[in-house]
Amino acid sequence: MMRSKKTLLGIAAATWVVLLAACGTESKLDISHPPPPATPGVQVRVGGQVRMPEGKVASKDAWVTYAWNLFVRRAQALFAANVRPVGAGVPVHLSIVLPDGSLAGPLTTAATGPDGRYSLVLPDGRDPASVCRYVVHVGDAASGSLTRAFLTAADDQQDIDFQTEALVRLVLDRVRAGFDLCAANVTELRAMLARIRLLPDVIVGSNAADVNLQARQAAGADETLQALLDAAMAPTPTPVRTPRFTFTASPTRSYTPTRTFTGTRTQTPTRTSTPTITPSRPPTRTPTPGLPTPTAAPSAVPTEGEQTPSTPGPTATPTPTQIAQQEEIVRTCVLRAGSTASRIHVQARDLGLSINLSGRQEWRIGPMDANGVRQITIPREGTTFGRLEVAGIVRACVRLSADSSGFIDCDGGTPGYNTLVEQDHNTSNPPGPAGGFPQDPECTASETLPDGQVSRASLEESSDPHPGVCRSPVRMTRTDAFPPGGMLLVQNLCLRILPLGSNEPCPQPTEPCDPEEGELMLSGSITSGTSEVVIYDVDNTTEVLRDSPTGCGSERNSPCIAKVEGSPFGCAEVEAGDLSRGKLSFGFPVLDVPLSEQLQIDLIGTLSVVCQRPTPTP
Repeated sequence: MMRSKKTLLGIAAATWVVLLAACGTESKLDISHPPPPATPGVQVRVGGQVRMPEGKVASKDAWVTYAWNLFVRRAQALFAANVRPVGAGVPVHLSIVLPDGSLAGPLTTAATGPDGRYSLVLPDGRDPASVCRYVVHVGDAASGSLTRAFLTAADDQQDIDFQTEALVRLVLDRVRAGFDLCAANVTELRAMLARIRLLPDVIVGSNAADVNLQARQAAGADETLQALLDAAMAPTPTPVRTPRFTFTASPTRSYTPTRTFTGTRTQTPTRTSTPTITPSRPPTRTPTPGLPTPTAAPSAVPTEGEQTPSTPGPTATPTPTQIAQQEEIVRTCVLRAGSTASRIHVQARDLGLSINLSGRQEWRIGPMDANGVRQITIPREGTTFGRLEVAGIVRACVRLSADSSGFIDCDGGTPGYNTLVEQDHNTSNPPGPAGGFPQDPECTASETLPDGQVSRASLEESSDPHPGVCRSPVRMTRTDAFPPGGMLLVQNLCLRILPLGSNEPCPQPTEPCDPEEGELMLSGSITSGTSEVVIYDVDNTTEVLRDSPTGCGSERNSPCIAKVEGSPFGCAEVEAGDLSRGKLSFGFPVLDVPLSEQLQIDLIGTLSVVCQRPTPTP
């Protein structure tokens, strides 16, 4: 079945290239290195249109990855923040992108006109396809606005937008994995970009960093596009590589090319691999040639013999007997609802509200690697969530927007298990008696989150509840090592808020996420560790909202729930089919949530996920 699926993907990719070559302008120029000599006296000009969110390159405050902010604050802004041509005067640079993703240049620069169009003359009269690899770009990496496009041929319109940036990121991801930057030719680059432009996902966001990220996630989850990349880019052969390289796409934040969680392991010299999180595309697992086929049920934890190399030494590498021989197993997490199980809890100073979760999700758990880590793939078609209801009035539907993934660390040791999320509502003033962030009078502070996204301070405007107040960036700190059986999952979600009183059914699990219909694309990681959230200067006061046995409610004598303590799953239990031992957690702050035109409040959301116990077999 797997081989026939790959064959069909290969046929689809080949057909896609042929159709595009027949429909578009054919070019027989392949990228070569070094480039052919320039043609003296010949001027080669390229141009196109620059399109950015809200028609601007400059980044605005947007923490759209975290679900509740989108849920209550950003719905209308998402629709307004569409991608359209920039105005006049935006600098467009021509550079050469290097295999490490850095830019050599700029070689020349031009400015856009009123309609967002630009025109550049290439140096020395070379054809754009003859240099590996010309790119045109706007923005910069420091602000998260860098948006690039590969040059193909002089007769092509070289537009620059989130779709062209997605292609650049996908190609550079492959290059870092050992593929040749110069391998893809003009026809193949056109085919891949055309495929990206025709993806069913609608990418909407308020700034370049968010839009480019979502485009990369959508493109990375498309199997036809991955097959096109396989066909276009051959891996650079080295003596230690297997005959075929199987690539697993991983999403990138605006400045981090690959979303990778690497456990630093020093206690056991035989461990050389690192766990990799691949949220937007399921890993393709190919049995390693030469390894024995398993004939007995594997152990969830490698034995002492499996961890000891057959030839010890300072550079010892695992032998085939060291790598666990499990096959992929499939487990279904059926959500167990209840106050201590699967729920979303919303906590404000004066009120607390819980929303029970129901549904089921399929986890495909791969074999254990040399570090004792098992990768987890979450297929979109294997996930079904029940409709969310708040007080029988507000209803919402949730499904996966793309395949998701994660890992379970059977041996333990991966860093970053527990999470603390903090935000200060007012950094215009120094920290109060309850603590807080440093004073930020210019409101320019920023924090880099663990997944590479950058959260920035934002100044409340005249239409906000507290004009002139600086809201701090979100700070997320991950500490402590994973225990044995610790789990982390990255979920790519699509949220639809139903009209008040609506009883319409939720979309099918595989229906594409459609922001034009009011749906919101979200992503975030949940862990079996502890998730805790703190808001300083909550509601623009000097108080702090954090987990406490008292301090909330109208009389301030009710508990404040702002922390979820997860628990590891246990690999032996997972192998045996029991997911009920573990508990997953996630937390997030949201400022100035509008309850009415006159009332806005800060709140903390926490998520708990617990799987039901398996039904005993009679």
